[in-house]
Amino acid sequence: MATDTGPGGLMLTVCFEKTGIGDSLLEVDAHPHKPWLLLISENRELHVWSYEEDKLIAVQTCGSGSYFWKAKFLAQNNWIVVASSSETAHSRNEIIVYGVVETPIVDPRKTEDVKRSQKLEEVKRLQYWSNEINYLAVDHCGPQHVLIPSVCTGGVLVYPYGRKMETPEWQGFETWDLNCDWKHTTFGNCQSLVARVVFHPLEPHICASAGYDGKINVWDVEKGSCLHTLEGNDPISSLQFSPDGRKSLLIAGHPYGWVQIWDYRQNKRVVQFRAHECSVVEAFLHPHLPYIFSASSDGTIRVWDPSSYTLVRSCCTSSLKSLSSMALCWNTGGIAVGGKGAVAVMKIDISNTHLREVLRMGEESARQRREVEIARQKWEKGLRKLKAEHESKARVYAKKIKELMAAVNDLTAERNALKEILGHPSAEHENKERMQAKTMKRCRKEGGDRTTDRDTFKNFQASEQSATEEREEKDQIRAKKFKTV
Repeated sequence: MATDTGPGGLMLTVCFEKTGIGDSLLEVDAHPHKPWLLLISENRELHVWSYEEDKLIAVQTCGSGSYFWKAKFLAQNNWIVVASSSETAHSRNEIIVYGVVETPIVDPRKTEDVKRSQKLEEVKRLQYWSNEINYLAVDHCGPQHVLIPSVCTGGVLVYPYGRKMETPEWQGFETWDLNCDWKHTTFGNCQSLVARVVFHPLEPHICASAGYDGKINVWDVEKGSCLHTLEGNDPISSLQFSPDGRKSLLIAGHPYGWVQIWDYRQNKRVVQFRAHECSVVEAFLHPHLPYIFSASSDGTIRVWDPSSYTLVRSCCTSSLKSLSSMALCWNTGGIAVGGKGAVAVMKIDISNTHLREVLRMGEESARQRREVEIARQKWEKGLRKLKAEHESKARVYAKKIKELMAAVNDLTAERNALKEILGHPSAEHENKERMQAKTMKRCRKEGGDRTTDRDTFKNFQASEQSATEEREEKDQIRAKKFKTV
C-alpha cells in the first residue's frame, strides 16, 4: 500500500486483502456488529468473509438462469438480504433473505464442541417486478426494532423500482417490514431514476433517496410522504446521512469528483468541494473521528477535515486500481473497500493521543453494542418460544371450548325434544276429560230412574278413575326422565 504524507498523524493500513475474485467490480458490505464482509463474486456466488480470521465462512450459489444483483447485511437477526434476478423471466425476480446459522463441529472423543462453522439457510422469498435494482437499503436501527428496529426493528427493507409509462419513466419504492409479517407497501413518486437509498442511523422511519437528476428527497417511510426535497443539478453517485443523528446532514458524492454536504432540515447546501478527479463511489462522516472519508473509482481514498474541508490524507492500495464501493467497519472503526476482483479492509492508525483515545472509545462502544445485540437476540429467542407455547395452549383451549359448546348445543336440542314429547300427553288427557264431562252431562239429561242408573254410573266412574291414575303414573315416569336429562 502506498500512503501520502499529510498532517494529523493518520494512516490507513491494510489488515485484510483478497484478490483474484474475478474481473468484475465488487460491491462490499460490512456487518454492523461482526467482523464480516459480504460480496457477490463474478461467478454469481454470495461470499461471507471474516476479516479477523482471514477465512471464507459461508458461500451461497444462485439457481440456474438467475444471478445475484445486490446484497446487504441485516444485522438484527444475522440475516442477509439479496436481490436476485432472472435472465429470462422478470416474474422470477426475487428478494431472498438468508440467515447465517452457526453449527457445532463435535469431536467424538470429547463432549464439548471444538469449533463452530457457519452456513446460509433460506428464510424468506419476496417477489418484485422491476427489471433491475439500482440500490438496496436496509434499516439497522429500527423498530425490531433493533429490534428493533425496529427496533431496532431491524426489520425494514427498501429498494427503488421503476415502471414504464407513456409519460417519462415513473420511479417509486417498495418496502417490506420484517417485524410485521413481511408487510409490503409502496410509496413515492420521483421523476428520475433513483441512484441511492439510505436509512437514517437513528430514526428508522426516515430514509433519503438520490436521483440521477441531482435531486435528493427525504421520506417518511411509515406515512409514505416526502418531507424535504433538495434541488441539485448534477447526478449523484453516493449518499449517506451523518452518523450523528442530531445533525440533519446528508453527504452526497458525484460522478464528476465533487462532494456536497446538505442540511436537509434547513433545505440548503452547506458546502461543495472537489474531492477527486474521477467519480466518487462513496463518501461519509466517520462516526468516531472528526474526518470525512471519500473513495473514487480511480482507486484513491482520501480523508478530509470537516471544519475546513482540507485534505488530511490520500492513499491507494496496490491491488485495487479501481474502486466500486466503500463501507464502514463499525466494530473496528476501519473501512472496507471493493474494486475490480479484489476487496480489502483498512485499519486506522492515529498518532494523536486524543484521537486515538476517541477511536478506542468508539471501538469499545461498538463492542458494547455487540454484547447488547447478543443479549437482545437471546431475549427475542426466549420471547418467541414463550409466544409459541402460549399460542399452542390457546389453540388447545379453543378446541376444548368448541367441543363443550357442541355438547351444550346437543343437550339443549335433546331437552327441547323431550319438552315437546311431554307436552302431547297433557293435551290428550285434557281432551279426554272434556269428553267424559260431556258424557256425564248427557247421561243426567237422558236419565230416568237415578237409583237404577247409580250402579252403572259408579262402575263407569271407577273405570275412568283407573284410567286417570294410569295416565298420571306414566306422566310421572316421563317427568323423571326429563329431570335426569
